[in-house]
Amino acid sequence: MQSTDLDNKITGRRRVVQKSLEYACYSAVTLTAILMIIFFATLGYRGIGAFTQTKIEVDVVEVQSTSKKSINEAMYRLVKEPDRTTKKGLRQLVTPNAYSTIDITEAGTYVLVAHTNVDMYVKGVYDKLTDSQREIVDILISDGKIYRTWNWSFWTNSDSRSPEIAGIWGAMVGTFYTIGLALIFAFPIGVGCATYMEEFPKKRNSWAYDFMEININNLAAVPSIVYGLLGLAVFIQFFGMPRSASLVGGLTLGILTLPTIVIACRTALRTVPQSVRDASNGLGASRLQTTMYQVLPAALPGIITGTIIGIARAIGESAPLLMIGMVAFILTAPTSILDPATSLPVQIYLWADSPERGFAEKTSAAILILLLILVTLNLLAIWLRKRFEIKWK
Repeated sequence: MQSTDLDNKITGRRRVVQKSLEYACYSAVTLTAILMIIFFATLGYRGIGAFTQTKIEVDVVEVQSTSKKSINEAMYRLVKEPDRTTKKGLRQLVTPNAYSTIDITEAGTYVLVAHTNVDMYVKGVYDKLTDSQREIVDILISDGKIYRTWNWSFWTNSDSRSPEIAGIWGAMVGTFYTIGLALIFAFPIGVGCATYMEEFPKKRNSWAYDFMEININNLAAVPSIVYGLLGLAVFIQFFGMPRSASLVGGLTLGILTLPTIVIACRTALRTVPQSVRDASNGLGASRLQTTMYQVLPAALPGIITGTIIGIARAIGESAPLLMIGMVAFILTAPTSILDPATSLPVQIYLWADSPERGFAEKTSAAILILLLILVTLNLLAIWLRKRFEIKWK
């Protein structure tokens, strides 16, 4: 009887501990989900304004003229007999680069990009306008002369000193070049290294094999900024490659991604049953033929998944690129891998470090786009794994 009571007490305690552990796990998952929702909601609230742009429509006399003087004269007509101070305030309502971003409508009006102070005032972010400027802006809003429209320049322009016309196109092109080079460099070397270590070593317990395995695992844990120092010392100073170029950034990120690809590829090769190799060898195939035509195709889904995850990590890196000079102010998108370039994470860093308040929403919007790219790549990796994974019995 006493033994039964003792067993019941022990069982009850186990159930309490189990329930407590379950509640703790549920709480952790719930807290993580809440924090993620708050994080994305905050970014969305701060960055949603970057996808729209404030424009000013003014009447002109000479539609063919798009000089700075004609733009100023068109702004002066908004006020009857403006004095010098009022004229200065009117000029400050549009972006300093208005003459290069102007649109002319069929009705004979100029559509100008508003200054960031006007843009922030219309969006309700902050108010740095003077009393006279605010009065004019309110009148133009009521007359439909100031309105918000989709900000195409955010997608088609490169960086700029003026927040209202700054965009991510140059950073996106630089990211594409850099990641493309990293993939071309790291994928064949990583797959080859992993295949050799798993399929062709003469002695798995030799010091050379242990040395390679230990170093690959250590390289996967090295801080990314160390790879930036390596790229600076080797590719720029030793080989003399152009600073700030996508070529150097791609090779640096390729070295950073290499250990991840090697580890993922080795894991994928280990999932292929030994019976596949034995059956191929039993039919007279060589070790090379078995590896090329049986093992690698069977492990390909895992290899691709690991490669995508490694590339997703490289896309979000900024520290190595800062070390090799890809932090320059780039006005135009690069046209080759040797042109100065920047990447999306570095562009986010530059905007976040800018004192202009107008860059704050650009920073949040760029972070949202970067997160969307990373989430898409991870979802693609999961889909490929589930779609092409072979379930061995």
